[in-house]
Amino acid sequence: ANEAPYALVQDNTRLPKLLSTYLESYNMSNQNVMNLVFFQDAIDHVSRLCRVLRTPSGNAMLVGLGGSGKQSLSRLSAFIVGLQCHEVEAAKSYSMVEFREDLKKLYMAAGVDNIASVFLFNDSQITDESFLEDFSCILNTGEVPNLFTMEEQEQLCSDMKHTTPSSHLPASHDAIFKLFLKKARSNLHLVLCMSPVGDPFRTRCRHFPSLINCCTIDWYLPWPQEALLDVALRTISGELIDPQGENDGHTLQNLVKPVMPELDVETMQSIAQLCVSIHGMVGNLTEDYSSETKRRIYVTPKSFLDLLHLYRYLLKREKAQLLDRRDKFSTGLTKMSEITVVIESSKRELDLLRPVLEEKVRNTQALLLEVTRDTD
Repeated sequence: ANEAPYALVQDNTRLPKLLSTYLESYNMSNQNVMNLVFFQDAIDHVSRLCRVLRTPSGNAMLVGLGGSGKQSLSRLSAFIVGLQCHEVEAAKSYSMVEFREDLKKLYMAAGVDNIASVFLFNDSQITDESFLEDFSCILNTGEVPNLFTMEEQEQLCSDMKHTTPSSHLPASHDAIFKLFLKKARSNLHLVLCMSPVGDPFRTRCRHFPSLINCCTIDWYLPWPQEALLDVALRTISGELIDPQGENDGHTLQNLVKPVMPELDVETMQSIAQLCVSIHGMVGNLTEDYSSETKRRIYVTPKSFLDLLHLYRYLLKREKAQLLDRRDKFSTGLTKMSEITVVIESSKRELDLLRPVLEEKVRNTQALLLEVTRDTD
């Protein structure tokens, strides 16, 4: 991927196919399968981020509401450029010590092993504001103060001697460590996913100006109508569905069979257009609510996906209930048909036995008459 040419796109219709090819390769090599909808905004975001990640020491800050696709497109962009994407599973117990250990591993891979990588970090994972201090140092100078102890620095310099040609290796310890930091800064790329909602984002940008000065900022705006319609069509038709888990707006994962393959295209288009209209209507109502109550409610792409998945869930449930009723009705008809066959067979047997029964009745009556005469 690093050797792929960087050239001006002459035909924009080729881009979605090209990105789909990269996506197929990504899904084949990763357990976390993604299935993205490449409308124009998504293509633009991937193109920008790829350009940033191709730049040595290139860092990005992606700003948008939750569920707008920042993390998913970051993973794909890192794969396209040929970088390893590193993420942390931050919980409430994720402390500064664990964060520093993750940074050490990234620095070792980037500086000693010369492995280019992306550190993808979400604002929801910032359990300690000190994380941003370290990010600020990385963006400003490439060095986090007191990240490595003296013993660890000695080990780093020793490792550098084994991985770096001697002709390029300085003689002094301090020069070797500076070379390590230079390589680490060049190979390590920060991608920070931030939400503009509320005061934290504004406060963090004010306290840490390097987030603005040393990052390429990409705003993830609300999806356009065409994108919403495209996602709705593909979701309703059964091509796509979003799993439980990481619900990024551009992410629709796990290919499934259509819930109702018998739906015609016109019906699916009508349903998709209705979902888009509902989404827009709710957005307008939230604006009215905000102006009246001074309380802000955000309608994100995740809300739109939830609407589509709710429709699919209800559709699947209703279809299962109808199929269950149909099966019960069919079973009842089958039983009735079997009983009818048994009854007809019994009638035929009775018709065959009726003469024999009548003969036996006549014989019995004659025998009774004979017994009566003998008794008299």
